[in-house]
Amino acid sequence: MFLLGTSMMFSCSKAEEVVAAIDPNAIAATEVKMTVTVPTGTPADAKIHVVGSWVTGKDWKVETLNYPLTKNSNGTYSAKIALSEFPKGGIEFKFVRGVAWDFVEKQLDKDGKCEEVPNRKLDASTQGGKEIKFEVKKWRDQDKTCG
Repeated sequence: MFLLGTSMMFSCSKAEEVVAAIDPNAIAATEVKMTVTVPTGTPADAKIHVVGSWVTGKDWKVETLNYPLTKNSNGTYSAKIALSEFPKGGIEFKFVRGVAWDFVEKQLDKDGKCEEVPNRKLDASTQGGKEIKFEVKKWRDQDKTCG
């Protein structure tokens, strides 16, 4: 109880940091939690990460494992990313399995053919403090029509 009373005396961002420290699942207003559901057939030991238009100099370099996601007990993957990592206006990104574009996410078009997933977009200025959920429909290497 004393901790909560103390946290109220800090600025709003300090109070959020205290709450995040108490609850490891809390999402501070200064970060975004990305959670992704992967397709059936994704290897159990898969390394999933986000590759995109960051300000950190890793832009679209799949081999740098830009932001690795952690596998959750329910089979989804997630990562919390600090808003300070986002350029003004947000990011564009894709999910990749492994360290090659051969394992990038794909989707089916209206005719059932495999196609590129358009760059996903996330604007941290409007989505800070939230969990944003995504779904990967297919991986490039899992379907012969996706290669």
